[in-house]
Amino acid sequence: MKKIAIYSRKSKETDTGESIKNQINLCKNYFSNKYSNCNFEIFVDEGFSGGNTNRPSFQNMMKFSRLNKFDIIGIYKIDRIARNITDFFNIYNELEKNNIKLVSITEGFDATTPIGRMMMTILAGFADMERENIRERIKDNMNELAKLGRWSGGTPPSGYISESKYINGKKITYLKLLENKKEIIEKIFKLASENFTTYQIGKELNISSKTISNIIANPTYIKSDLEAKHYLENIGYKVYGDINGKGFLSYGRRPKRNGKKLYNSPDKFVSVSVHEGIVDSLTWIKANENLKKRALIGRPRISNNSFLAHLVTCKCGSKMFLTYSYTKKNGYKSFYFKCSGKKNKSINCNSSSIRASVLEEKVLDVLIKISIGRAHV
Repeated sequence: MKKIAIYSRKSKETDTGESIKNQINLCKNYFSNKYSNCNFEIFVDEGFSGGNTNRPSFQNMMKFSRLNKFDIIGIYKIDRIARNITDFFNIYNELEKNNIKLVSITEGFDATTPIGRMMMTILAGFADMERENIRERIKDNMNELAKLGRWSGGTPPSGYISESKYINGKKITYLKLLENKKEIIEKIFKLASENFTTYQIGKELNISSKTISNIIANPTYIKSDLEAKHYLENIGYKVYGDINGKGFLSYGRRPKRNGKKLYNSPDKFVSVSVHEGIVDSLTWIKANENLKKRALIGRPRISNNSFLAHLVTCKCGSKMFLTYSYTKKNGYKSFYFKCSGKKNKSINCNSSSIRASVLEEKVLDVLIKISIGRAHV
C-alpha cells in the first residue's frame, strides 16, 4: 500500500486556476491510476500565500513526514508547496532525507533522476520569479493609485477615516477628516512649532510621545502649497499632482523589509489629494525642524548606579542594560548588566549577566595600568 499525502493550497477562493477540490481529485486520480492500492491523507491551506511556509496544514504534513508516515507527497503544481526557490529546496531536501518522494502531477517530473531535479530547479525558479513579478505589480498599482491622491489601504492617519465613493461604477477611496479631531491635531503642531517636546505635548493631551512624533512627521496633515512642495522635495520626497491647498497623501514613508520598518526610503513620495489638510506649511515645517533638531541632541547618558551605564556592549553586538536584584532581608540592591538582544528575543544570545561592580573593577584596573604606563614613558 502506498501512503500518499496530498497537499493543496490556494491564496483566495476567488483565485484563478484549479479549485482546491479539483486539485485534490486530480491528485487522487493520478495516483489511483498509477498504484493499485493507495491510502490518501489530505492537507489543505486556504488563504495562505506560497511565499509563506508557516501554513498550519503544511506544517502538520511536514511533522508527519519526519515520522515517516508517507511514501509520497503529491501536489498539483510545484508552486502549491512554495513560491520561493530557497524554501522549496529546503523542503525537498528534508523530504529526501526521510525517503519521501515529491510528485507534481501536472508537471510530471521524477525528482529521483538528474533530469528530474534539473526540471524541478527550473520550475521552482519560475515560481519564485512569478511571485516577485506579482509583488511588483501590486506595488506599482498601489503607487499609481496613490499618485492620483487615492487612499490605497491600511490604517488611516490619526484624525482621518477612509471613505469610498462609486464614480462611473468604480469604487474609489479617499481620506475624510474627522472634525472632532481637527482641534487636537492643530494643537499638536502649534505646540511642536513653539518648541515643546513630544513628551510635553503627549502629557498635556494624554497621547503617547511616539504617536505625537508620527503625527508631526506625516505629510498628510500639511496643506499643499509651493513652500510645502519644496520642503518635502528637500527631505527626499517625490511630489506628484497640482497644488490645490488640500492635503498630501504620503506613501512609502516606512516600508518593511524582513518584517522591520525602515527609515529614509528612497521610494517615498507624496501626492496632492482631495482630503482636507489641517496645518499650514510654515507651522508644519517649523514643527518638523524642531523635531529633527531635538533628535540630534540626544539624551544625557548618566546613571547614579554605574559609570559604565549605556557604554557596555554584549559579545553578540547588542547593547547591555543596567538592572538590579533586590534582597528583602537587608534591602540591598545588586546591579547587573544584561544583554538587551537576549531580553527582547531579537537575537539568539547565550551570554549571562555580569555584576556591575565586577565589570567596573576590571575597567578601572585597565585604566590604572594605562595611566601608569604613560607615566613611565
